[in-house]
Amino acid sequence: MENILSDILESEASLCHITSIVSDEKLFQPLFSLNTKRKRNAQEFLDDYNKKHGTIVIDNDEPPEYQHSPELKLALRNLSFKIDPFFQKRLKLHQVEGLKFMWERVYEKKQGCLLAHSMGLGKTIQVISLLTTMYQHLKEKPETKFPTGNRVLILTPMVTLSNWANEFDKWAVDGVENVIGEVYNVSEMRNHKVSRMKYIKYWYTHGGVMLVNYDQFRSLLTAGNINDRESYYHYLVNPGPDVIILDEAHRIKNSSSVLSALVNKIRTRSRICLTGYPLQNRLLEYYYMVDFIAPGLLGSKEKFDCYFGNYIDKCYANSSTTTKEQANFKLYVLQLLTAHVTHRRDDYILVKDLPPKTEYVVRFKLSPIQHKGYTSLLKLSCFDNPMVALLILRSICNHPKIFQNFLAKRLERKRKVELNKLNAEENDDEEMIDDVAESMDIDEDVSVEKSFEEMNDTLDTDLVEVNEEAAFSILEFSEYEWTKDYLDDAGKIGLNCGKISFVADLAKECKLIGEKIVLVSHSLACLDYIQHLLPIFGIKTGRLDGSMMTGERQEVIDNFHTDESINVMLLSARASAIGINIVAANRIVLMDQDWNPLFDEQSIGRVYRYGQTKPVMVYRLITATTIEERIYKQGVHKKSIFRRVIDNKQSAVISREELVRYFQEPDSDLGLIDLETQPSRSDMDWISNRVLEQNANTITEFHQYKDDNNSKDMGESSLTESLRSRAKQDAISIIREWKNDSRLNM
Repeated sequence: MENILSDILESEASLCHITSIVSDEKLFQPLFSLNTKRKRNAQEFLDDYNKKHGTIVIDNDEPPEYQHSPELKLALRNLSFKIDPFFQKRLKLHQVEGLKFMWERVYEKKQGCLLAHSMGLGKTIQVISLLTTMYQHLKEKPETKFPTGNRVLILTPMVTLSNWANEFDKWAVDGVENVIGEVYNVSEMRNHKVSRMKYIKYWYTHGGVMLVNYDQFRSLLTAGNINDRESYYHYLVNPGPDVIILDEAHRIKNSSSVLSALVNKIRTRSRICLTGYPLQNRLLEYYYMVDFIAPGLLGSKEKFDCYFGNYIDKCYANSSTTTKEQANFKLYVLQLLTAHVTHRRDDYILVKDLPPKTEYVVRFKLSPIQHKGYTSLLKLSCFDNPMVALLILRSICNHPKIFQNFLAKRLERKRKVELNKLNAEENDDEEMIDDVAESMDIDEDVSVEKSFEEMNDTLDTDLVEVNEEAAFSILEFSEYEWTKDYLDDAGKIGLNCGKISFVADLAKECKLIGEKIVLVSHSLACLDYIQHLLPIFGIKTGRLDGSMMTGERQEVIDNFHTDESINVMLLSARASAIGINIVAANRIVLMDQDWNPLFDEQSIGRVYRYGQTKPVMVYRLITATTIEERIYKQGVHKKSIFRRVIDNKQSAVISREELVRYFQEPDSDLGLIDLETQPSRSDMDWISNRVLEQNANTITEFHQYKDDNNSKDMGESSLTESLRSRAKQDAISIIREWKNDSRLNM
């Protein structure tokens, strides 16, 4: 406990860094063997694995080699522990800092930590170097008896399993004595129940690194017979691993989920959370991760929400001065409490090493046909359900033909129902409602009849692609009467629709100079439409979505990088936002908006990452004064909370009134952009300028994203010396008040 109080008193100085089983071995050989005397050549394992599954390049590409800077040399000399020369030659400064932080937390204090480095900064190599260092140290000094064993469990999304395996193999260089053990991937045994149990028992007995995806971890501990569950509980939870690592740790952000409950039962306190986005939507998400790595540090969820959330989450631009002051004060207390357990480095490091990135926000005016359809849809009874509302209104915002295609499929489904003389239309629709909720990962106890404010808390989750057809199936046929004449008119507008016209022109211009584009949408129907449209202009496309197997994805990616005739890559935002590298493109278009701004940032990370050699342009397309505008502004607000809590920066905030007007009638009298007075045109590249000129009759605004998401460092002047002193005392008082929490083991 005294260590915690000491850490709190020292945390102010560190705030500046915030920004910144035994059986037949032939059957149960590991995915890779990292020992110098290998049972089988690692490349042979890798080749066999890739033949079955393909490889996916994730966020941890090795950056270009460069000479050690004086700062890096000093950081290496000042380490209180010895790291292998192999890693000394390869780690960058921020990675050495991350390694030092994890060593102090996990090895010296035998506690947990959160490594919150932005996407692409090499969190994987930092973890591998830490594990190697810890077990080398244990081998040299066995009297330390820590870690007590060498069972390492890594929980990760399915899409990143192969990357972890490949990364371990990459850093297992001949001549480096390995003491971690072998790397296992339990997913290889997912269809062999008996073999899987023996496989995990082999790991538990002999040690090494076990890779398990989150869904399978939950399934092993909840499905099957009770004897199997008890065995898995013994191997994976209690006693379980000696070290537990959660990749993409924001997956445990919902304390009521089965996954979170199981993960929190894992016995070891040697816990490491990895995430580039520790706070996506609400402050409680950050609480759940901190509570996992440092149980009890922030008290109960209710107390945390009362003390922090009610002020920080709910501070808007038009809040009272008192509310703003309280929010700023509470924010500083939270930073003091968590600075010693969280190590944050943002994407500023990428900015220093990569070509420039410019992000534009492009707002489009609804065409008369779009406006007519949008306002008609607002009158439908189904709009009591915000899930359905977003999906249907989004189709009109992207292009009325997408809406038309959905209705055609709905009518075809109705004809089949009548043809088969089924009398279960009502039950069928209820099933489709369930399909929508399931596809959006809505909690079982959440009713679709809840208000928007209540529903909004359940929409921001790690999702598979949303079943858009299910959403349209909820519409009553009696509400379709107005669509006949409307669709006749909509069929005549062709490309006279802001977003689609912009995308087509951008693709044509880039084709002329050989540049490639990544186009991202949350709507599969939108991707379908564009995929059929662009070939009309001689533009060849590739496509990745959730229906594709891992091996198929890599083939598509490889073709995009090597085939100069493929100009555009179409990506599903939810299924393809992590796990791929598309640096062949240097322009990315975000077609539509979502409740969770994380997806946009992850999508941009597919292009803007180590390996990118050209300046990157990002285009965020928004239909002005529609639900997309509201969601975009809410995203800015969410990101401002993230930057204030995690990055210690002051971001632009917006008024609460701007966040609650989601389903109002859009403005039909918006003014268009004046090219003569557009202030940023001189700073724009010529392709962006050219496409802006071609679409000036549909664009209302074209400006840089930083203008909406402006941030600046929070200097000491943000709080008086007296308030900062009081904040430190509050932090210490909170620790003392909650020190009797039975879970507090620090």
